[in-house]
Amino acid sequence: KETHLTLCMPRRSFDMDSTKYVLNEEDGEKKMMSKTKLMWNFVLMSVLFSINHGCVTACIALASSDLGSDLSAWSSGTLYLMYTLCALIGANAIVHFTGAKYGIASALFLYCAYIASFLVARETDGTTKWIGAIAGSVIGGFAAGYLWTAQGPFMQGAAKLYAPHVKNEGEEELLPSSGGQDAEADEIAKKKSNSLLAAIFGFTYLVCEALMKVASTYIPTKFSGGENTIYVVFTILSVMCALGMIFVADLSEIAGTTKKSDGKTSVRDMLTIKTTEAVRLLFSDPKMILLYPVQMAFGIAGSFVAYYANGVLVKNCVNDDTNYIGYFAALIAVVAGVCSPIFSIITRKFLGGKKEYVMILGIVAFLCEMSVYMAYDLQKDDLKRGEKLCDVKPLLGLYVVHGIGRGVWESTNKAVILDFFPDNAMAAFANVIVSSGLASTIGFFMYEFDKDLQNHPLVVTTITVVLCAISLVTYPIAVSLNKKK
Repeated sequence: KETHLTLCMPRRSFDMDSTKYVLNEEDGEKKMMSKTKLMWNFVLMSVLFSINHGCVTACIALASSDLGSDLSAWSSGTLYLMYTLCALIGANAIVHFTGAKYGIASALFLYCAYIASFLVARETDGTTKWIGAIAGSVIGGFAAGYLWTAQGPFMQGAAKLYAPHVKNEGEEELLPSSGGQDAEADEIAKKKSNSLLAAIFGFTYLVCEALMKVASTYIPTKFSGGENTIYVVFTILSVMCALGMIFVADLSEIAGTTKKSDGKTSVRDMLTIKTTEAVRLLFSDPKMILLYPVQMAFGIAGSFVAYYANGVLVKNCVNDDTNYIGYFAALIAVVAGVCSPIFSIITRKFLGGKKEYVMILGIVAFLCEMSVYMAYDLQKDDLKRGEKLCDVKPLLGLYVVHGIGRGVWESTNKAVILDFFPDNAMAAFANVIVSSGLASTIGFFMYEFDKDLQNHPLVVTTITVVLCAISLVTYPIAVSLNKKK
């Protein structure tokens, strides 16, 4: 006998015996997706997304050495500025038009232009070099702005489809959908599903980023083309990943978390409603603004590591004939990638889907890391190999701590967004991009307009420590508001 668990979604049911998702469309057609197919589609999206984005982040890490300090700052700052502006005023409208799947696919294609711009910049000089690099950053930043906005509802759709399987596997008791205990069980199942899929995506994303960063250091030593080979290989990989995304099922459309425009939405509505969704969410739901400090702390910390930890400490305290920046950057991604599934297991198996303690851990990790840099306040002239932070061991420790914080931000933090804003994932993820992207933009341009700032870590570390301290107050308040809702 078949039993069905009916969720609060129109014309949808879950066959609990066959563990297949059934969608009854308006034309009467039925589509069924097995649990395995559901998971493989999500994993495939994660891999394609992560390899492509890993190539981009590896290029960002190489920007200072390949483009020079001036052009590097303008290139990275422009990238993050466009990233922030697109997320704020354009991303929701674009994803409404493309749908989540084709939003991701088109953004991955545009990302290729950013990677290719490094080849142009390396092979040209003067004005052409600047135009090539900045143009690539404009295109890449625009793509990134709606890439992550599209990824949010895609992951939300996958989590919504997977939640009944969490109950079917016995993690939650199966009860008839009649409120009370069942409503609580459904909510726990959703939170566990969010946590699981966020961890899978975070792990995949971070491992691929680490592999690309290691490859960026390894490839030039093994091929005669030198560093140009990196950008050729990365461009080819990125194009292949963008093409591969076409073959992924749009889980967000199946689950109803987003749909492509049906052509009925007027241009006026696109310009007035969809483009302002992120802003309206920011000012209408206090939980969103309360989450801003932790997102901004991550953004500022990332720019600090890129400029000071990599550009000053690793360069002067670790590098010899070999540039180890790629390996240190990869270490952060590896630690974060290992932590992501561990944090997911903890939240799902021991905390009943609650993520407060893991989020606090991530905030404290950034707070401790930045406090150490702030306390030493080492300037370039103060560096002596083997003393204080100017040594491999203490730097490895700090990079591991940063990796723990990033592991929380890339996985648990994204699951929190899905928990807090289940009905408005696109606008919520756009706000995550705006807050972290704005902080990164400020960080990169601060280093550009104050050339001496890279040699004085106290300013940026103090800002980050303050943001982390504020986060320890605002995040629990957001959790409390979410529980009341």
